[in-house]
Amino acid sequence: MKYFVIFFLPLLFILLLSCDDIYKAGNGVKLLSVEIITNVNQNQAFLYLDSSKVLLKYQLPKKYDADLKNGGDLEYFPESNKIIYFNDPPEEAYHLSSNGVFNIQQVFNPITNEFNWISNSSQLTKLDYERIEKRIDNFLNEIITVERNLNVPDSLIFWRKPYDTIICNL
Repeated sequence: MKYFVIFFLPLLFILLLSCDDIYKAGNGVKLLSVEIITNVNQNQAFLYLDSSKVLLKYQLPKKYDADLKNGGDLEYFPESNKIIYFNDPPEEAYHLSSNGVFNIQQVFNPITNEFNWISNSSQLTKLDYERIEKRIDNFLNEIITVERNLNVPDSLIFWRKPYDTIICNL
């Protein structure tokens, strides 16, 4: 028993130290982290996505639910991570995140990568980025229209001036 403890414990200790990547949170998970540069308040965008009448329009279909919401920020931090889904061709979903910076963490396109998020920028073309930017821009314009119709003050819709201009760049 004495020799077992003398040899086993140091060996176990060395093995654990040499495998330090096993214990790092998010190990190997790289995200796009494409910043959405806009003057629209991202908190309003997330509240808008959570509203019941909008939920049906941008809600991820059940067939993708288990694969795309499986663990990670989407499951464990839903207040700062949302999925916005577009049914019109090409069918796509974006993982939006707002941890201080409003950004797109991942893109889902079943034609490009069935049942998996695209998190490597090399998998997206310039046309993909242009389409994504246009869709996000239309979504942000929709927020402004709806919230202004509800008499929400511009100081809540936008986080900085100019209040009358949408700036959406990726």
